[in-house]
Amino acid sequence: MELWDAVAAQYVNHQNQELRTVRGIRRAARLKEQEDAAMDKLANTYLNLKIAAMAGHFERHPGEDFTWLKELLLSDADFAAMDDDEEEASNDTRGAQQ
Repeated sequence: MELWDAVAAQYVNHQNQELRTVRGIRRAARLKEQEDAAMDKLANTYLNLKIAAMAGHFERHPGEDFTWLKELLLSDADFAAMDDDEEEASNDTRGAQQ
C-alpha cells in the first residue's frame, strides 16, 4: 500500500503544480490587460490635457489656422506610443535572455 500512497501523493503534487502554473499564467494575462487599459487611459488623459492647454491659443487667436498644431499633437502621441512599443520589445528581449 505504501507504494500506491507514494504514487498518489506524487500525482497530487504534480496536479497542484500544474494548477499553480495555470493560475500564474492567468494572473499574468489579467495584469497585462490591466496595464494596457491603464496606459490607454493615461495616453488619452495626456492628449486631452495637451488639447485643453492649447485651447487658449485658439480662443485668443480665433482667425489663426492651428491645424498644424493639432497634427503635431497627434504625431507626438503616435511617437510616444511608438516609444512605449519599443520599450516593451526591449523588455521582452531582456526577459528572454535571462
